[in-house]
Amino acid sequence: MRRLVQVLAFYALLMILVACQSTPVPTASLTPSIPALPGGVLVVRNGTVIDGTGAGPLPNGLVAIQDGRIIAVGTEAQFQIPQDAQVIDAQGGTILPGFIDAHTHIFESAGTTQAVLNRWLRAGVTTVRDLGSRYGKDAPSLSIAAFKQRLAAYGNTVPTIVIAGPIMTAPGGYPVPMLGRGSVLEVANAEEARQEAERLLADGADEIKITVESGGPQQPFPALTLEQVKAITEVAHRQGTRVSAHIMRPQDAQVAIDGGVDDLAHKVLFGEMPDELIQQMVSRDVWLVPTLVVEDEMADDLLGLTDEQMKEFLEIMQDGVRRYLAAGGKVAMGSDFGATERIPQGMPLPELQRMVEFGMTPMQVIVAATSHAAQVCNLGDRLGTLEVGKQGDVIVVRDNPLEEIEAMGEVIVVIKNGEVIVQP
Repeated sequence: MRRLVQVLAFYALLMILVACQSTPVPTASLTPSIPALPGGVLVVRNGTVIDGTGAGPLPNGLVAIQDGRIIAVGTEAQFQIPQDAQVIDAQGGTILPGFIDAHTHIFESAGTTQAVLNRWLRAGVTTVRDLGSRYGKDAPSLSIAAFKQRLAAYGNTVPTIVIAGPIMTAPGGYPVPMLGRGSVLEVANAEEARQEAERLLADGADEIKITVESGGPQQPFPALTLEQVKAITEVAHRQGTRVSAHIMRPQDAQVAIDGGVDDLAHKVLFGEMPDELIQQMVSRDVWLVPTLVVEDEMADDLLGLTDEQMKEFLEIMQDGVRRYLAAGGKVAMGSDFGATERIPQGMPLPELQRMVEFGMTPMQVIVAATSHAAQVCNLGDRLGTLEVGKQGDVIVVRDNPLEEIEAMGEVIVVIKNGEVIVQP
């Protein structure tokens, strides 16, 4: 009897196990639900996303913006688009962060108009950094703070503007002989350099631009000393901002780097970039804004080289940029608009093309003109990439710039801070 009970219990347990194994698992537990985007969201879809971080392109991409901020980036399959969404069709093009020109001189006159600035934005340049304008002590123009109030009134019709104000230089130093005193602040010693740096930032300057330019044997310039450069950078860094230094010679670059600057505006033009200088730039996180197009012209105009000499000169320049990149250096895109007629207002296509010619990949150029340029502008936490939480500055170009950088010349969508400025 006991044996029979054991057998029956065994078969009962076996039937329970079989029943459990054959019970289907609910489908909902295997397939996660697709999140729905909030109502009223702005969506850019039907394009390939290049987010500006250097990550690979994302086909069938989508960028969603609400209240001026990016709230979603991914593929269309990852999100449900609500019926009341404002949808922008990228038409199979490429969706990118707004481009940033980190070296311009667009405010040489305080009369710069809203219509003029709007041309930059409509071309896909959503942020510009102005590195030298007529706001000096002797210039009868608006203060930086007053001009920024005017820009604020323009709203999203103009790019985000990063203003350095007048260039700080030594008395009679570069660029005084060429531009006069309206665009500069001349400082005679370290204490005066410190005071003027503090005054500039108090007046609303976002960053500080200095020139460390000693000139050549035929045209020497008085130049800022190491102590003066250190005084300026200490003030800027204490207030959480950056210093950009104009340089063109190895010895001047050395003073700027030793003085603690954050980026070099231009590369070494007269002479080669020594390996030791490159290593110091990389180890101290000094960025390079090489302005290649304008340096071609400056070398041609200043040196009067033959075509063969110019070719050799450009090869030396190209080698310096390549070695800097190979060492881990970081390049940001800046055109030096205002220095030559070859540089157009808006999308600086000649500069982008020159960067590719100098050995940068199209992806490196895009990163240089988006996330890297944003960091040079001290705005890396706010814009420059298509990431959740960043400002909704988005552009679309018709073709693929990873195949041909010239595609950046045909912008079909511009969104600034979540507001559609240009659309098909």
